[in-house]
Amino acid sequence: MRHRAPTVMFAALAVSVLLVGCSSPSDKPGAGKGSSVGGNRSTVPSEQPAPASSSGASGSSVPSGSPSVDPSARPIAQAGRGAVPGLSVAILSLARSSGDTVTMAFRATNTGKESLNIGSSFIDPAIFNPNTASDAGGVALIDAPNNKKYLVLLDSAKNCICSKQLGSTSVDAGQSTVLFAEFPAPPATTKTVQVTFPHFPTVDGVPICGGA
Repeated sequence: MRHRAPTVMFAALAVSVLLVGCSSPSDKPGAGKGSSVGGNRSTVPSEQPAPASSSGASGSSVPSGSPSVDPSARPIAQAGRGAVPGLSVAILSLARSSGDTVTMAFRATNTGKESLNIGSSFIDPAIFNPNTASDAGGVALIDAPNNKKYLVLLDSAKNCICSKQLGSTSVDAGQSTVLFAEFPAPPATTKTVQVTFPHFPTVDGVPICGGA
């Protein structure tokens, strides 16, 4: 039986953002509407992305089925120190796709000295069940001026449109893996959002690429 992971509370922390331009992931199918803060997840029909793969000994890896993105790209934002020892998170891109969605690619790096399993690092603690216990479904976007929170989209089978089966993903010491999550698109007038990762401080001012 699975048990709910302990919740870690963080004080508000401003995270500086490197505005170095945007990397645009390739388009993915699906469309959805934004959800209000505290609202339900949007559901769209979509193909299942392939699970993340473990990083090799020679550098960063990109799981099959993820958006096209350079795993060694300079990040557009960096999360502050989190509660998972040896794990750091950098956002590589947040781009508007076809079908009124936005896709985020982010890099999980093992800064420790031993292999690190990231199976429970990005789950949604409010929906901790076998279907979401090892995916990236806990990531969210916040459009504070419009009082909107955007959760990861679900497909028709109620699985997140994100990297999944992370329980089998171990990242070697000093290596990285690239993960992704897809969300309903904020309004075109929204140029930046906050990004929340489980176990990490909120990342402020992350730019959205694409659109008018």
